[in-house]
Amino acid sequence: DGAAGSVRLASGRALAGKGEQDIPAGERLVVATPGGGGWGPASEREADAIAAEIRAGLLTPAAARRAYGYRDADDDPGDGPDGGPAAGG
Repeated sequence: DGAAGSVRLASGRALAGKGEQDIPAGERLVVATPGGGGWGPASEREADAIAAEIRAGLLTPAAARRAYGYRDADDDPGDGPDGGPAAGG
């Protein structure tokens, strides 16, 4: 079940989701939108789709390793999950 979004000021005052509203000078607008969790297990994500998102700059190689266990041909098998050296190495 999805979460509801919200529109508010950083000071905490809630705003209506529609219509014209004033935002005082110096205040920040916060728009919280529900995020998608994807479809299916991350472990079943197609490697080509992950590689395309890396090439497009939507996903970093380190994030792909963490989220999907993704490794490309250039990855050193000794790389740790964050792209740094593997533990103990």
